[in-house]
Amino acid sequence: MGKNINLADRLHCLQIIVSKIYALKNLLFCSNCRAKAGFLLLVFFVAFANAQTEKPLTISSSATQNFFNEETSVELKASNPEAKIVFSLNGSQPTKYSQKYTQPLRIKTTTPIRVMAYVENQTVEFYQTIFIATNHKLPVASIITRPEYFWDTISGIYTKGCCASEHPPFKGANYWQDKEVKINIEYFTEEKKQEINQEAGLKIFGGWSRSLAQKSFAIYARKKYSNSKFNHPFFKNKAHIEKYNSLVLRNSGGDFNKTQMRDVLMTNIGESAGLVVQASQAVAVYINGEYWGIYNLREKINEHFLKENFGVDKDSVDMMRHQMDAQKGSSKEYQALLDYLKKNKFSSNENIRELSTKMNIDNFINHNLCQVYFDNQDYSGNVRFWRKHGENNQWNWILYDTDFGFGVSNPKAYVNNTLDSMTTYTENLWPYPHWSTFIVRKLLENDSIQQLYCLRAFDLLNTSFSSKEVLQKIDSLQAILRHDMQFHTKRWGGSLERWENNIKVLRQFATHRPKHFREHLMNKFGYKDTCVVLVKTQSNQGSVNVNTLTKLTEFKGVYAEGQTIYVEAIPKRDFDFVGWKNRAETTSKIAITLTGNTTIEPVFQQKPPSAWNSAIIITELKIKSADKSPDWIELYNHTNEPIHLSGWKLFSERSQRMFKLPDTTIKANSYLVVHLDKSCNIKPKNESMVLYDEHNQRVFFMAIDVKKTTELEDIVLSIKSPHHNPEEASSWLLNHGEPTPSLPNTFFDSILAENKHKKQLMLWLGSIVALCGIALLVFSLLPKKKVIVS
Repeated sequence: MGKNINLADRLHCLQIIVSKIYALKNLLFCSNCRAKAGFLLLVFFVAFANAQTEKPLTISSSATQNFFNEETSVELKASNPEAKIVFSLNGSQPTKYSQKYTQPLRIKTTTPIRVMAYVENQTVEFYQTIFIATNHKLPVASIITRPEYFWDTISGIYTKGCCASEHPPFKGANYWQDKEVKINIEYFTEEKKQEINQEAGLKIFGGWSRSLAQKSFAIYARKKYSNSKFNHPFFKNKAHIEKYNSLVLRNSGGDFNKTQMRDVLMTNIGESAGLVVQASQAVAVYINGEYWGIYNLREKINEHFLKENFGVDKDSVDMMRHQMDAQKGSSKEYQALLDYLKKNKFSSNENIRELSTKMNIDNFINHNLCQVYFDNQDYSGNVRFWRKHGENNQWNWILYDTDFGFGVSNPKAYVNNTLDSMTTYTENLWPYPHWSTFIVRKLLENDSIQQLYCLRAFDLLNTSFSSKEVLQKIDSLQAILRHDMQFHTKRWGGSLERWENNIKVLRQFATHRPKHFREHLMNKFGYKDTCVVLVKTQSNQGSVNVNTLTKLTEFKGVYAEGQTIYVEAIPKRDFDFVGWKNRAETTSKIAITLTGNTTIEPVFQQKPPSAWNSAIIITELKIKSADKSPDWIELYNHTNEPIHLSGWKLFSERSQRMFKLPDTTIKANSYLVVHLDKSCNIKPKNESMVLYDEHNQRVFFMAIDVKKTTELEDIVLSIKSPHHNPEEASSWLLNHGEPTPSLPNTFFDSILAENKHKKQLMLWLGSIVALCGIALLVFSLLPKKKVIVS
């Protein structure tokens, strides 16, 4: 990384020039000296102009990559050959008195190269980590910083310093200070491509985990260092977020050196349960060239997180943590929520409706049920919730720091009745003080909320909390870490065998927790037995919603006998709901009180096609433009009459979005180009689009699948011919020649011309055959002359 710091020098130069001009004011009024003064002014302004046009000083490295299998040589070069180059190989700040660069550097082990070049009034710095014989499958983050910032026994932020307590977590130690130091951070993807190389700020991060050997870091992009953003989409499941103000490199908290994935696992479960969570990415971290183990790169929960995830103004939010700690904004509105809860009874649904304007009840229930399922023993201290400023804006909860759950301190924690602990008043200060259970206890005063809470719990136990789904998540996360754990255990102690045994604890919890949680629910809400609910559908015809679970096609769930479940049939766009198999109900929404095992099977019927079915077809479309121009589709009417498109729609099955066609007419045997807006959001990969008439009946269906969209600046697809099936992606030509909006494409036009020629030829042949037939008929009807044989 290079950074020019000569702006101040240029301003100083300008000040000197101005002062010199001022000093020459007497000369300007001296007739004998005017020529001399003019010459001096000219010299000054030429020098200043040269300073303004002076090229920035930069440093380049011969190492165009950073990872090598064996020792390598690195040549450094400044853009100005007059510049002097100094460097360090341990992260220390180079100065004019540091080791001078005179020949290529021979790098034998992983090394942080920190370089400074200077000439006259220009200075620039450069950072590059060279990795030798490393073998990481994870992305890599490299931190370069002055060693004293971390390790100085008096002031280093990684050390205890002078005033630490004798007992864990060693309060008073330097790593408990809110102190930020300057670093440079490089970030490399799994393919070892460098995406970030910039100066930033770093603080030690976390609570009790600060006392661990491997500490967590908060990393801040700030303009005073280099850039106010980290410009990279670090997280695959949030690829739409491409810029971050701050990030966290987390040591896995209370799970440090156990599984290194416990909190990430619970975060993933919470996300599938409908919560907004911190994205995560496992990375290998180096500090000044020394391997520092596996970290979890996370989003940092602050006002910028709300901006990046919800699009809200970061200065128009209240964000709370713990009991009543305003991280951003004010605690006034949260206190008002608590006061409302204290003053009111919630047996009345009217009060619940009022409460729902103040807090997102569904979100809170999801958050609470996750914490109960996890058996999170540190729930009260690790709570994050927020609201947007303004009337009737609700409080929402974010899942955060759960690694004291999932059996971290007790391999048989899956039997714990956390539901009772989290919904019962207690004077105990930990782990569930009364203030931390207050809201859920007030909600459960209401019978409707009790039913909602219990149904949602059973829904989650059949899906996101099910042993099958959670074990799959454990397998996936373990596979990500397995290769690099050999390096982590070597760095911090332990063994792969111990790591595997710790993950077995996760598996045991995932396997046994649903059974015990289900029993706890039934005991609390007064149910005696369970039953099985089966859902069956023809997936190409429609799906079923059951309670809070949507778009089910094949489903088997366990519920309590006596519970009332809420079922809705959802036909696909080309089908209608006509009833329920073996049930008397005729409406698409029904409530079923369970008395035993129950099968739910909707009956769907296909809608008739449009009267204009295939009369209008899509012949060409442009769905990705290098110039960012709007997408468009080209329609062709191959009938002999005009067709009015009022009320017609184009539906994207992948994005589930509808685009209304303009209220216009497409002429007979003519083309019409329709420009799309972002509401349609056509994707070139695995996309299906349906054209509907004003009665929502299908006119035309097409399927496309462009595999390598990133290599193409423009994507233009053209139907090969009227004879090709548009429902097959192979029927479409990709980027064949120039786009031809409102005109026939080459292939399609040639086929049409060929068809027209064939029709004309067949007409002529038919006419000839008919004339011949008529002639033969007439000839056969003519009276024949009698022939007399003598």
